[in-house]
Amino acid sequence: MEKMTARYIEEHAANVQTYESFMRALVHGALQHAKANVPSGGAEKVTLDAKIDIRPTSLLCIEVCVDTPFGRFCKHVGL
Repeated sequence: MEKMTARYIEEHAANVQTYESFMRALVHGALQHAKANVPSGGAEKVTLDAKIDIRPTSLLCIEVCVDTPFGRFCKHVGL
Protein backbone atom coordinates (compact mmCIF):
# COMPACT_ATOMS: atom_id res chain seq x y z
CA MET A 1 0.00 0.00 0.00
CA GLU A 2 1.22 3.51 -0.85
CA LYS A 3 2.22 5.87 1.92
CA MET A 4 0.57 9.27 2.01
CA THR A 5 3.14 11.84 0.91
CA ALA A 6 2.91 15.39 -0.39
CA ARG A 7 3.78 14.11 -3.89
CA TYR A 8 1.10 11.40 -3.73
CA ILE A 9 -1.51 14.01 -2.78
CA GLU A 10 -0.32 16.40 -5.50
CA GLU A 11 -0.54 13.70 -8.18
CA HIS A 12 -4.09 12.83 -7.20
CA ALA A 13 -5.24 16.41 -6.66
CA ALA A 14 -4.57 17.07 -10.35
CA ASN A 15 -7.59 14.89 -11.19
CA VAL A 16 -9.95 17.17 -9.25
CA GLN A 17 -10.25 19.49 -12.24
CA THR A 18 -12.06 18.66 -15.44
CA TYR A 19 -10.68 19.91 -18.75
CA GLU A 20 -13.36 22.61 -18.71
CA SER A 21 -12.48 23.80 -15.20
CA PHE A 22 -8.77 23.70 -16.06
CA MET A 23 -9.34 26.09 -18.97
CA ARG A 24 -11.74 28.22 -16.91
CA ALA A 25 -9.07 28.65 -14.22
CA LEU A 26 -6.49 29.68 -16.83
CA VAL A 27 -8.81 32.16 -18.55
CA HIS A 28 -10.04 33.62 -15.26
CA GLY A 29 -6.48 34.10 -14.02
CA ALA A 30 -5.45 35.67 -17.34
CA LEU A 31 -8.35 38.12 -17.26
CA GLN A 32 -7.65 39.10 -13.64
CA HIS A 33 -3.95 39.58 -14.38
CA ALA A 34 -4.72 41.62 -17.51
CA LYS A 35 -7.20 43.80 -15.59
CA ALA A 36 -4.58 44.53 -12.94
CA ASN A 37 -1.92 45.38 -15.53
CA VAL A 38 -3.76 47.20 -18.32
CA PRO A 39 -2.68 50.85 -18.63
CA SER A 40 -5.14 53.42 -17.27
CA GLY A 41 -5.69 54.79 -20.78
CA GLY A 42 -6.51 51.33 -22.14
CA ALA A 43 -4.68 49.15 -24.62
CA GLU A 44 -5.38 47.32 -27.85
CA LYS A 45 -4.26 44.08 -26.21
CA VAL A 46 -2.48 42.62 -23.20
CA THR A 47 0.06 39.87 -23.83
CA LEU A 48 0.98 37.39 -21.10
CA ASP A 49 3.92 34.99 -21.30
CA ALA A 50 3.36 31.35 -20.42
CA LYS A 51 5.52 28.24 -20.41
CA ILE A 52 4.00 24.78 -20.93
CA ASP A 53 5.67 21.63 -19.58
CA ILE A 54 4.48 18.19 -20.67
CA ARG A 55 5.87 15.10 -18.96
CA PRO A 56 5.02 11.48 -18.32
CA THR A 57 4.20 10.50 -14.75
CA SER A 58 4.59 7.34 -12.71
CA LEU A 59 0.78 7.00 -12.89
CA LEU A 60 1.03 6.12 -16.60
CA CYS A 61 -0.47 9.39 -17.70
CA ILE A 62 0.82 12.75 -18.91
CA GLU A 63 0.99 15.88 -16.82
CA VAL A 64 0.50 19.22 -18.58
CA CYS A 65 1.58 22.27 -16.55
CA VAL A 66 1.20 25.87 -17.63
CA ASP A 67 3.37 28.43 -15.83
CA THR A 68 1.92 31.92 -16.05
CA PRO A 69 2.60 35.27 -14.40
CA PHE A 70 -0.41 34.55 -12.16
CA GLY A 71 0.37 30.96 -11.13
CA ARG A 72 1.03 27.37 -12.22
CA PHE A 73 -1.83 25.22 -13.46
CA CYS A 74 -1.46 21.45 -13.96
CA LYS A 75 -3.73 18.74 -15.33
CA HIS A 76 -3.12 15.01 -15.67
CA VAL A 77 -4.17 13.50 -18.99
CA GLY A 78 -4.93 9.81 -18.71
CA LEU A 79 -6.04 7.06 -21.03
